[in-house]
Amino acid sequence: MLASLGRDGEAEEIFRRCIGDPATENTILLEALSEYGRFLAARGRLQDAVRCFLRGLDITEEYHLYFYGHAIYRDLADVYSRLGRYDRAVNYLNEYQRITDDVFNVERERSFNALLRNFDRQTARVKLQQKDMQIMRQKQGIGLIAGALLVVLVLAAAIYTNYRLRDRMYRRLVIKYNDMLRREQALQEAGRKEADAEDGKLRELFGELDRMMTQERLYERKNLTIEEAARLLGTNRGYLSRAVNSFAGVSFNAYVNSFRIKAAVSALSDRADTTPIKVLADRLGYNNLTSFYNNFFKETGVPPSKFRQEIRRLGPDAADLA
Repeated sequence: MLASLGRDGEAEEIFRRCIGDPATENTILLEALSEYGRFLAARGRLQDAVRCFLRGLDITEEYHLYFYGHAIYRDLADVYSRLGRYDRAVNYLNEYQRITDDVFNVERERSFNALLRNFDRQTARVKLQQKDMQIMRQKQGIGLIAGALLVVLVLAAAIYTNYRLRDRMYRRLVIKYNDMLRREQALQEAGRKEADAEDGKLRELFGELDRMMTQERLYERKNLTIEEAARLLGTNRGYLSRAVNSFAGVSFNAYVNSFRIKAAVSALSDRADTTPIKVLADRLGYNNLTSFYNNFFKETGVPPSKFRQEIRRLGPDAADLA
């Protein structure tokens, strides 16, 4: 309201008080950061807007508030486009579209489950009606038995068909995810070439972090935070955050999670690896199975156990990237 009246100073003061209050709930804080970022971008303060949006991105990914924060990816794409950083703009726009697709897939599965529950209730009512008819028409027992068998066969056929359709959907998602990995590898190669022109110290810091993730498997450490990683690297949180954003194009949490999910995909694609899902989640640094399930489903669109089943059905070629 104040901004629309041209009272920008008062509006900005209210924004800063809201985002600086430690008692502000995450969803409200996320909305305030989004609005403040748009306020800054509209006034040409693009670098300030980027910092505001990245803070909102950290909250979105740390607490899995994608329903409330998915628009931040689109806003970041717009600001980076205005800054001429088209590579990052494309990355965030792709992330925005992928998260939107994930939300759609989750809603579609919920609708499917609701339809299946309604079907089960309808089947139960049919069975009750058949029981009443059996009491009223005892002399027609043979006909009733035949009718009941027909209903059972129809129900079994419907359930089998539904499971087949769902399996096909999972298989398509697995294939889609492997294609996405190939594109991601190509983008990373392109990003590394562009990174040669970036600041030398940031590049060196990110290289050491990447080495620790790849060789020392730092991502397996539980409760790994950007502060802890900065301490191990002898730097501070802000400088490390800039390095990750500059060379990986994502937040620190998303960067760590990418290693965990790739390691999970590799393990689930290994026919000789029979590690239970819960043990695998703990080994990769997740505090609980739910967090691992949500992150894996968000990244691939498929539950971990279903991914293991479907990728093995597709044959050894499907695991080439794992």
